[in-house]
Order: sequence, then C-alpha cells, then structure tokens
Amino acid sequence: MQQICKGIFMVTCAGGISVLKPPVNIYIIPGKNGMIFDAGYGDRRSVDFLLKEISKIRAYCKKHCTGTDLSQIMVSHSHPDHFSGLYELKKKLGLSVLLTSDMSKLITSKKEYRKSYVETLNSGEYRSQKHRLINIFKPVADVLYEKNYGTRFLKRADVIIEADSYININNKLWRVFHCPGHCDDHICLYNQETGVLFAGDNVLRSITTWIGPPRSSLTKYLSSLLYMKKLPGLKIILTAHGSPVLNPKQRIKQILKWRALRTLQVYTVIKHSKQKSLSLDDIVKKIYEGQGWIKYKMAEGWIQLTLEHLEFKGRIARDRSKNKAVCYYCN
Repeated sequence: MQQICKGIFMVTCAGGISVLKPPVNIYIIPGKNGMIFDAGYGDRRSVDFLLKEISKIRAYCKKHCTGTDLSQIMVSHSHPDHFSGLYELKKKLGLSVLLTSDMSKLITSKKEYRKSYVETLNSGEYRSQKHRLINIFKPVADVLYEKNYGTRFLKRADVIIEADSYININNKLWRVFHCPGHCDDHICLYNQETGVLFAGDNVLRSITTWIGPPRSSLTKYLSSLLYMKKLPGLKIILTAHGSPVLNPKQRIKQILKWRALRTLQVYTVIKHSKQKSLSLDDIVKKIYEGQGWIKYKMAEGWIQLTLEHLEFKGRIARDRSKNKAVCYYCN
C-alpha cells in the first residue's frame, strides 16, 4: 500500500495471470466516516491480503493522530474485478454498501448478472452466425470466470445512491456522476476541493481502456471523456489499474486522439474497400492482417463498437439483410 494523496491510500492486489486476472487498485480513505472505493477480487487470498493492508493503514493513521474509521464502500461499476470482494469486506469490516440502482440489480442477483452478459440481438447484429454459437458454452465459462475472480453476490445494497449526486466522506463532499462507456453503469467520484478523481476503468495511465459488447459503448465513452476533461480543478486521476494519472487533461486528450485515429482506421477500410460491403470479420482481418485468430478475437469488440459509433454518426449504414457495414460515400 502507499499513501497516494493526503488521506487516500492505494492498495494494489495482484491477481495472477495478468490477461485473465490483472492487478487491481483499491482505494482506502480512512477518517470519521471513511470509504473504500472498489472492492477487487473476492477469493480468500485477495481478501486476506487487502485486510492486512487495511490494518497497516489504520495503524499508520492512528500513529499520526488521524481518523481510522471505515464505514462505507462503493464500487465504480459492476465488472467482477471491482465488486467481487464486496461480500467479504462487508462481512469482515461491517461496511455499509453504497450502490446505484443499476449496479444493485446486477450485484445482488447472479441470474441478472449473468443475463446482462448475454449478447443481445442488437449488440450482435454485426456478428456472423458462427460467433453467436459461442453463447452455447457460456454457462461453463461463467462458472470458471466467477471462480477465478472469487465472485460473490450480495443480498441487497445498504444504501441506494443516485448516479448523479453527492456523498459525504470525512466531512468532505464528493460528487458521484454517471460516466458510461467502458461499462453502462460506470460511475466516477470527484472532489473539486482537492482535484482528485476516482475514474475506475475509464482513464488509465499507460494503456487504453477496454471497450466491447455487451454493456459498452464507444459513443458514450467519448462523451464521458469530454465531460471529465472539463471538470473544474482536476489535478489527479486515480485509476483502477496501474499508477495515477498526474497530467489528467493531457492524458484524456491523448485517449480521445487515439480513439479518433482508430475510428478513422475502421472508416477508411470500409470506404476504400473494393467490395460493396464488409462484415465485422472482413474488417477485423483487414486491420489485423496476418496476426492470427487470438488477435482477431481480442480486437473485434472495439471494432464492433466503432461500427456502431460510425453508424450513429451517420458515416456508415448497414445492409441488414447480410449484417454488413456499408459506407455512406456521399459523406
């Protein structure tokens, strides 16, 4: 653990194989009514490690005559590396769990949670039939995934908060605001007095945020980035993975530029194609030519969302009879 800002400590819990279970940051804000932001993994090893680090933080705060109380916990969004530890942390520390109504519907119900990750017809319209067959194996994948992350579900949230509201942490007002894109129920936490933003997965220092179906939107993600860039007094972004962002507005500009370049790349492939229309598979293979099946599978999510974004902007249209993306040449 390390004190990342005055009164804010960051604990990084190592997951295992980074692709399957990456290290995740949990933030501890002890005081008169302290808060834990994000809950990490729920397996015994991860929870025990986090509890030991929290004990160290409390000992440090006691030695320096500052508050040691932790009474509440909230998460940035309902991906399992962020909420799986909620059950055990609530049980071991007696914390009050704060969730938005959208998060609560999923985190308190395994059935609803799993259902939310089944690709709907809408999000899968660019996919060929063979890709939809993958859903047949989803129940087995769910069990393995939840076991790896130690995912546990709550009976209920203690407090339902509005997605755009204020909460009190140690007599300071922090603004909670809805910031979708990476995940549809993603929220951020901001204190204008200190300029500290808890951004979850929306902004990372050295890698780009994953976006892909279901429950993700490039259009909404870009809007969220623009909103964060305009936050008054923004000084530091505390990220869910990796180190803090010390040049927040510059980093957000970099991400926006990167996404614009990627969007142009997809549009250019469609526009200059000799074929009348291209499927998602066609576009992935053209962008990642010769890079193999694994690379294709990892990339098709962001490309699918980019196609949806381009369609939303009126740059391309679909040939719905063939599930193809067709360029608007008049634009």
